[in-house]
Amino acid sequence: MLALKPFGRTIPVTLEADFTLRPGGIEIRFALDAHTPIANALKDGAWTAETAARTDGLWNTTCFEAFWAEPGHDTYWELNLAASGAWNLYRFDSLRTPQPPRTSDDYALKSLRTTPTSLICDLTSALRPAALDIALTAVIATPDRTFYYALHHPRPQPDFHDRAGFVLRRTV
Repeated sequence: MLALKPFGRTIPVTLEADFTLRPGGIEIRFALDAHTPIANALKDGAWTAETAARTDGLWNTTCFEAFWAEPGHDTYWELNLAASGAWNLYRFDSLRTPQPPRTSDDYALKSLRTTPTSLICDLTSALRPAALDIALTAVIATPDRTFYYALHHPRPQPDFHDRAGFVLRRTV
C-alpha cells in the first residue's frame, strides 16, 4: 500500500491505497485510519454491479478516487467510490474534456466492499492495456472542512486531473 498525502499540513486521516492491473480488470484498495470524524464514513458493506448505484457528484463529500491512462495517450478515466456503495466512472478525451463528463462503460463494477477502515473495488474490462499511469486520490470531508489526498500534488492547489499527478505505473 502507498501513502496518500494531504494537500496542506493538516492530517485528519492516514490514508493508503494501491492499484492492481491484471488481464481483464483492475483492483483498487484504500485503507483509512481516521483521527477525527469524517462525513459519509466507511462502514461494513458489500455491493455488486446489480446493487451499487451509479451516482454523479460523489466528489462533493468523502469520496475515494482513482484516475488512470495508458502511457502516451490523452484519454483517461476517473473512478469515484463512496462508502454508501455509490460509484461512477467517467472517460475524458483530454484534460477535463468533455464537460460535463460522460459516464463510461469501458470498465464495469464487479464488486465494492467496505469496512470501517477499508474499501476494495474490483472492476472488469474487455480493454487490455499493457500499462497504466495512475493517480490515487481521495476527498475527505470532516465537520469543519474538506481535505484532498493524493500520491502527488503537482500544483499549488489540489487538481486530481493534472496528468503530472499520475505518478504510479502498473503493468500486466
